[in-house]
Amino acid sequence: MTLMRLVTRELRWCAIRLALVIATFGSTTATSEAQTSLYSDAAGVRSWSEVWVDSARKESLTENPTDYRSLKVRIWIPISKAGVRLPVVVFSPGYSMSPEEYSQLLSEIAKRGYIVVGVTHPYDTRGLRLSDSVPIPVAQPSLDRDAFEFTHRLVGIRAGDMQFALGRVHVLGHAPTGRLSSIVDDSRAAALGHSRGAVAALEACKQDGRFGACVALDGGVLGGPYYPNLLTGPRAPTLWLQASHPSPSESQLAGWKMTRAQWDSFDIRANALLRLSRGGAWRATVPDTAHYLFVNPASRHFQSAADSMQGVASLKAATHITLAFLAFKLRKKPESVLVRAVMSSGRGLMQLASDEFSRAAPDRRSLARAIQLIDSTITAEYARDGVGGVAVGVVVNDSLFWSQGYGWADTQRRIPATPATVFRIGSVTKQFTAVMLLQLASRAAVRLTDPVDRYLAAATRLRGRDLFAQPITLFQLATHTAGLAREPDNVNAYARGKFTAWTAYLDSALADTRLVDEPGTRYRYSNIGYAMLGRALGNAAGTPYTDYVRDRILVPLRMTHTGFTSDSAAGQLARGYALNGKTLDTITPSREHDGRGFRVPNGGLYSTIEDMAKFISFELGAGPESVLPRAVLDSNFRRRVYVNAAMTDAAGLGFVTVRDGSLVFDGHAGDVSGYQAITAFDRRARRGIVVLRNVSGGTLDSYRVAVEGLRALVDTAPPAARR
Repeated sequence: MTLMRLVTRELRWCAIRLALVIATFGSTTATSEAQTSLYSDAAGVRSWSEVWVDSARKESLTENPTDYRSLKVRIWIPISKAGVRLPVVVFSPGYSMSPEEYSQLLSEIAKRGYIVVGVTHPYDTRGLRLSDSVPIPVAQPSLDRDAFEFTHRLVGIRAGDMQFALGRVHVLGHAPTGRLSSIVDDSRAAALGHSRGAVAALEACKQDGRFGACVALDGGVLGGPYYPNLLTGPRAPTLWLQASHPSPSESQLAGWKMTRAQWDSFDIRANALLRLSRGGAWRATVPDTAHYLFVNPASRHFQSAADSMQGVASLKAATHITLAFLAFKLRKKPESVLVRAVMSSGRGLMQLASDEFSRAAPDRRSLARAIQLIDSTITAEYARDGVGGVAVGVVVNDSLFWSQGYGWADTQRRIPATPATVFRIGSVTKQFTAVMLLQLASRAAVRLTDPVDRYLAAATRLRGRDLFAQPITLFQLATHTAGLAREPDNVNAYARGKFTAWTAYLDSALADTRLVDEPGTRYRYSNIGYAMLGRALGNAAGTPYTDYVRDRILVPLRMTHTGFTSDSAAGQLARGYALNGKTLDTITPSREHDGRGFRVPNGGLYSTIEDMAKFISFELGAGPESVLPRAVLDSNFRRRVYVNAAMTDAAGLGFVTVRDGSLVFDGHAGDVSGYQAITAFDRRARRGIVVLRNVSGGTLDSYRVAVEGLRALVDTAPPAARR
């Protein structure tokens, strides 16, 4: 009897679920063989699954260097719109969910004349199979305290997946044959996401101007509406559609790693982000709902028939409002369409006046807003890290516009970090070595194509080099295309030693340095290569390398607190902290102040924010002609070699060029024991940023602070000056 009651109850529940699906959007049609029977599409819609491989992106969540990022996608298209070019909607689901669990929402969008591409993100979705192999596991942070940073990384990967999906749809839409051939209009595209996927959609819209609309469905990660280090908002008009959220319990807050005050500021933080969106933002609430209101009512997330009945109404309301916003922004319908949809299906429509950066000539008000964003981001980042200190400087046109220190130059002695604090800048030193090369070449003291052997006889001792090998040129050393290994084989034997003996350590190290590739055939980053370059240039100039850099570059640029030793930098030296997991090492950074062996032209300088701002101003073209003629400098930034097949990174003489979303910038980063440094600048916008840190390791992401800070600064430049 008990068994019969259980069977009867289960059958009744299945019947209720089926009735709910039909009641929501009407009868369903058959889809392709890949469609899962549990999730139904709207009438008049066809869907299928594919696996796409992004050959331009290595899979960063596996240890296999040959893995490329592979995505499972489901595509929905309206059957009745064959031959008509349709707008594109790229969708990212919530954590551990798949697009099929949103099929009723997504197929309804497709039914109204959109191509919908739902992305299942590997290593962020439970039970995903890309083939007949075992399910792909969900990636987890190594430590609880890394959960926030690790999840932020996954959101960034998701945003890249969405951008790749849009590009792939473009290719398929312009192919001569195929199911998407001639029906794609990706000039009208939107990013749509739920929960973690909503944060990814916001990130994708921030990075990629191809998205003309952004819809965030109850966005949040680990209890927060967005990450605090988003320095700019979406580049597209944005709709934030949220569920009704009751106040969480203390245990829920603990699980989200949030305080009650952070929860209470949810609306304030969300609105602050939305005000940064280009073209304005709209926010509305679907009443009497929960976080999973956007999934199918028959989903595993609804525990009872009553929940699913409420889910039917909620999903209809959410779909109605989402479609109205897409029509408003992608089909140029009047705003009244959105207003009426919210009035009939939601509540509390709030249009947030866009606080976007001025598109006219730059003024101090728009720059002040960018500075405020940089300041709040570093403050939040440092509050979670709390180790050592960080200093940042912003360069506008020809001078240091703003600078600030955070935390401690010396934690034990409570000495604060300031823009005048001295830090090691590591590989940023390579930019100075390259300037020396350009100076000598402009005076015809050397030629870029000269073989290094001409000025450095010890270069003939490289391992793996035969009599018939092409000579290594100065240009190849400066662009990391000489084919050299990154370091000597027995690197520790040559990377620890007095600064005054660095040339002797280099000469010895060359016999232990391998030629890995034919010179000039590929990019391979090499520290020993730049040390060779500096040594050769000193010989060519007839002046020791360090003396030359001091007299011909640092002194003319009035970089009075920059030098190759902590004493020569003449300022308060920040104490270095090397963080490895939970272990904090101050001994190694301290010992390396005595010398790092051969590592001088490739990473030996010390400097300050104030001095590095002078160097960035020089790189932007505001430096004295006595250091380098403007024409020579400009020509140098037109000379690059590509680093990777995706052509997102390139190398010049002493600098790298990086494409991060829609931002393209030049600069360099440095990382030595106890210190980090990064410079990033846009020569057309005449904006730059430098971040110096007296911690290696830790959770504060100096690269992301610099890049997002520069992105905000570039947006303050006149339109004609932007890339």
